[in-house]
Amino acid sequence: MNKTIEVFWESFLKETKLENVHLHDAWAFGDTALLADELALLTVKGIKTATASAYIEYVLANEPLPHPSEQALEIILDGHENPVAVIQVTKVYVVPFADVTAEHAYKEGEADRSLKSWRKIHRQYWQRTFKDRGLVIEIDEMDVVCEEFEVIWYPQ
Repeated sequence: MNKTIEVFWESFLKETKLENVHLHDAWAFGDTALLADELALLTVKGIKTATASAYIEYVLANEPLPHPSEQALEIILDGHENPVAVIQVTKVYVVPFADVTAEHAYKEGEADRSLKSWRKIHRQYWQRTFKDRGLVIEIDEMDVVCEEFEVIWYPQ
């Protein structure tokens, strides 16, 4: 953990006085600094309360899926790896790309928040990032890890 994240976490603990919690992970949305900044801002504003990942990414990285926890909290980073908010994952489920719901798309908070725009944005994102990694994956047939979260704290 870098010093900036460590100081942010300590400030969070001091201000909230929460006990029996730990930092599970610190991460940024997306694959560019601009996208990370945009999505972090939507998160802090309370517009973005969900995210989606390709299930295959967890398999390839040999990582467990996220899971809801009141004790394991996460820090959202901006595009320059600065911490902006502490979140708590509240719900995780896996569905085929075609079965992601309009409700989930709305909670992701991007574009016009419609399912149509969610599918377009995410299809383009995964096609680009998979291509960059040399992967050929049929987006419309892949499984998606849908996460919902709450912002627990951010400095004002």
